[in-house]
Amino acid sequence: MPKISSHLRMKNVKLMQVEYGVSAKFKPELTHQSLNVSLNTTHKVRLNKKKTQAIVSLEIKLFKKNSEEFPIWFNVKNQAEFEWDEYNEKIEAMLNTVAPAHLLSYIRPLISQLTTMSNFTALNLPLVDFSQDDKSD
Repeated sequence: MPKISSHLRMKNVKLMQVEYGVSAKFKPELTHQSLNVSLNTTHKVRLNKKKTQAIVSLEIKLFKKNSEEFPIWFNVKNQAEFEWDEYNEKIEAMLNTVAPAHLLSYIRPLISQLTTMSNFTALNLPLVDFSQDDKSD
């Protein structure tokens, strides 16, 4: 049985912002059958003074607002509190990789539901490797 890591614990996930729209300017003839999904992600880590907790936020911007090329657009932000027992390099790395990946897991079904409810095929966001991302403070 695999060992369950409790180095980093997440609590109080909050949806902070949702902007979504259907583009009135969309021209289907300008797109292909499948959309090239390019995510613009930004995550921020705010440590408390004692370095025993942090608030990590993730913002995702998807497609351009009122574009002729894309039928929909999104700007979604959520955040959660994370805590740990002892701050070290491993925790710092996890706050910048594992924490935003967990936050993304809350945003993915929201975007899928919104697209389906708008009479489009469900948009399933790809997984993101945050270890390749620049660290945001």
